[in-house]
Amino acid sequence: MLKKIVAFSLAFALILGVYTPQVNFAEEGFGKKDKIDEEVYNSKKEVQLAKKLQKMSEKEIKKDQKFFLNQINKLTDPEFDRFMYNFVKDNYQSVQEMTENLKLLDVEFSMIEEKDKNKVSIASLTSTSDMDLTIYASKRGGQAWYNLQSIWLTGSEESPGTYDVVSVEWDPTFSEFYDAAVGTGVSKKDGSKRLSGSYLFNVEDDDDFDSYAVVRVIPKKSSGRFHYGTKYSHTYATVETAVTGTATISWSATGPTGGASYGVTLSQGNAAWDLWDDNWTNF
Repeated sequence: MLKKIVAFSLAFALILGVYTPQVNFAEEGFGKKDKIDEEVYNSKKEVQLAKKLQKMSEKEIKKDQKFFLNQINKLTDPEFDRFMYNFVKDNYQSVQEMTENLKLLDVEFSMIEEKDKNKVSIASLTSTSDMDLTIYASKRGGQAWYNLQSIWLTGSEESPGTYDVVSVEWDPTFSEFYDAAVGTGVSKKDGSKRLSGSYLFNVEDDDDFDSYAVVRVIPKKSSGRFHYGTKYSHTYATVETAVTGTATISWSATGPTGGASYGVTLSQGNAAWDLWDDNWTNF
């Protein structure tokens, strides 16, 4: 009897045009989920703050400096990571301009000027020219640690292999590991060498996968210059039956920054390339 009532109610509701079916976008694959997620992401206060400050001059920021400084100070560490990623990404100001503007907000910033941006491919990412990879350091006033943030901008991957691997590497004689954090589509892979100056992350690269990974380090010395870098290992399938999932890695004792580094062991049907970027900061 209950089934008949439910069936009748559903049919009656459809006739009146008031029944709205609940659709699981993830299962149905309508593509609306991505749009909804993007709208939610862009509505976050730290994202809106970053986009606003991107367009402001030093003079304009000074007019509301106290307000913006208060907004920066209220951000949690994950929110600050997201703020910095969105502030740096697609920012057409020079590094010097970004540095000066962030300094007004009590944020130290260090990044090497990129004179030539790589072109982004819309096909399978089979070349290092298909990706922009950058690492920079930031530090909020009152905090003891520096945020070493690796960010990458890409096209769309049509032939994903195993998960990509990205490292944040630093000189362990100058700074020690404090924490690690990730952006969308990224997960922590291996922190076993965090005391030796390296931390690894997995990147799910089955679509557009612009994102970031962060390692927070605390200087061991009161002053000096410390070096850090990031290596991105992109794998892609060369055959339809290629192995997917987590990539296998091997460690090397010393990388370019003086800490540990890694290499990816290719799985069946996979090819790969590595991309590197480095930087240094005075403290």
